[in-house]
Amino acid sequence: MKPHPYGLASTVLYEEGFWIIAPVSHAHEDLKLLLKSQPFIRFDRRAWAGRTIERELRAMRLRVQTSMELDSQDAIIQMVSSGLGVSIIPLSEHQVVSMTTLAVEPFGMPQKTRRVVLLEREDRPLGRLAAALANALKAHVLHDKP
Repeated sequence: MKPHPYGLASTVLYEEGFWIIAPVSHAHEDLKLLLKSQPFIRFDRRAWAGRTIERELRAMRLRVQTSMELDSQDAIIQMVSSGLGVSIIPLSEHQVVSMTTLAVEPFGMPQKTRRVVLLEREDRPLGRLAAALANALKAHVLHDKP
């Protein structure tokens, strides 16, 4: 993770792992092999998560057959659930547990992760509004969002 810009303080809101997702019909297959053989629904390479996925695919020497590139995690999940291909996306542990229509496997050795942080000016550390936002986001990710 890159350091944040000078003069900013960060508060970690939550951490997500990167996961290979495939239609549940492929649950008993090697998902890494599916990345090579099935259409790949790519997370937008302009986004930090997309660039992280791209770097790891190269490091693993995995060539994928990109069929589409989307910037919406929910849209990617829908496409994969509909059987249109496989993908790699960041998900919280809570989201992984609730993925009943998908086969899910950790991506990377060790598994790649990302931290979602709240950045604010150092001279105004975690005011009431920022603290309330941070607490609401943490609660939402951990408990509410499947």
